[in-house]
Amino acid sequence: MKTNNLKSQPFIHRFGDSYDEFIQVLVDEFVLSRHENGKCLQFRVENNTMAIRDPKARHQLNDFLVDRFKEGKKNPIINQLRKFEEDPHILSYNFNSISFPFRYANGGVLPIMKINGHDYFCLFYRAVFPVGWNIANGAANNMDDIRNPLRIVYREFSEEFIIADHENMILYIFDVDNEYTMSGTQETALKLWNKKLVKYDLSKYKRKSIPLKWIEGNDILKLKYEKEQYVHDGFWVNITPEDNAIEIDKIALINLKGEFSLYDGEVGFIRKENGHSEGFILDRIIGLFPVKKFLSNLHLNRFEPEFFYYCGERYSVKEFDRILKSQYLKRHFKSDFRTEKQHAKYLESVELKTDLDLCPITRAVAKKYQDWLKDEKNQIDSLIVKSEQKPKTIGRSDCFDIFISFKSKDQAIAELLYDFLMKNNYNVFCSSKSIKFLGTSEYSKAIDSALEQSVCLVLIGSDIECFESGWVDYEWRTFQMLLLSQHKKGELFTLTQNINPIDLPVGLRSRENIQITGHSLDVSFRNLLGYIQNAMEKQK
Repeated sequence: MKTNNLKSQPFIHRFGDSYDEFIQVLVDEFVLSRHENGKCLQFRVENNTMAIRDPKARHQLNDFLVDRFKEGKKNPIINQLRKFEEDPHILSYNFNSISFPFRYANGGVLPIMKINGHDYFCLFYRAVFPVGWNIANGAANNMDDIRNPLRIVYREFSEEFIIADHENMILYIFDVDNEYTMSGTQETALKLWNKKLVKYDLSKYKRKSIPLKWIEGNDILKLKYEKEQYVHDGFWVNITPEDNAIEIDKIALINLKGEFSLYDGEVGFIRKENGHSEGFILDRIIGLFPVKKFLSNLHLNRFEPEFFYYCGERYSVKEFDRILKSQYLKRHFKSDFRTEKQHAKYLESVELKTDLDLCPITRAVAKKYQDWLKDEKNQIDSLIVKSEQKPKTIGRSDCFDIFISFKSKDQAIAELLYDFLMKNNYNVFCSSKSIKFLGTSEYSKAIDSALEQSVCLVLIGSDIECFESGWVDYEWRTFQMLLLSQHKKGELFTLTQNINPIDLPVGLRSRENIQITGHSLDVSFRNLLGYIQNAMEKQK
């Protein structure tokens, strides 16, 4: 006999009885409050809290909730969320969603790829509910993910997003130096792809981290579990009633040059008769959408990419329908990975002409990026943009010889080095000297242009963390990508203080390192100058 009691459903479990494989907590009460330019989400998890621990249970839960509200009943939580988002006078609101609990924890990344000077959203096509274009995202695998959903964000991005430069035999992967993100499903995906790609041997490719810069969100998560409170920030909180999810999301700016192939690293598992699971590459279609056009069409429900990748091959949008039906869907049916019920949902979306719509979370994150751009432009317009006197050029106009990369803690040394190199007749880019008061999007353009022009990059660091996050990480990885892909020639140097060169990130250990001596900066600068002069001579 069918019951309307969610707790009695066979796919519902106690959170305290969950195990490390797949975990999502069902949050039935939470508080949203305003916090500076963002919001704060607070809720409590207890051992008796309802949870699901099987990926199939997501669809069962959704079907149950749809049945509950299909007889003309409106879900009140939808209007309450909309009112909170639209009315800035509501400073805090306690949401009681007992009749419509939300799945936590989920995490994802919206990649924005700069490809030969143009910005594109990079999205994965889902042919199962919710049908449409999706960001790189996933759910919690264990208790640590529940406590800190940022683990999900980084792991899913690492697993799903693989870039191959076949000409130069390079694999670009997120955070390649991190043992955690390089373990598990990502390695499985690379092995499966290596079997599938007859023309290439990925095991022989160099692995490099994707050159990227995170756009930091303004939201905060406060989670209480047992006697502990866990607080995390630097992302966007998105609550989507359409698929009853609470998700933590980030946006990544990625810089690429030249020819490359995109591969979907998402792995599904098929359970065999002997009880073992067999890994299966989903190989979803990866669409590239011009950012400006995409954001102007957010009110629509049909989105066609300018071009897309499937199995690493690039296609025009005219080929989308053929590839989807004759290759993607056909392969999934053949492998028994796709169920009839899942396909029925897809066919329903085709009939409703929503098959090329955005998944709820994708639209939510895209709107956050659109709002972020507007806020940034207003901040820029309210400032007087200043710059130092344009440095003199040496036989070339609007071109830099040397790019100095540094974190704010090392700004004083960077500016002294800038003055020293300028006196030695080099054109030097130093952000604190060359550009001021620019927002991230304009700053990014200036950085990318200077990196492409410069022959030498000097990385300044007084501790290891200087090289591992923020703009510095983006700058040296972008410069390295330009060298490895043979889009330019040049040299990369590290200028460090109290750091053992062997402790530097893997990609920097083979580069010349100049130590800042305790006696005189001038000695260190002159040592560096000798390397720069040799590098510049090679470019003549």
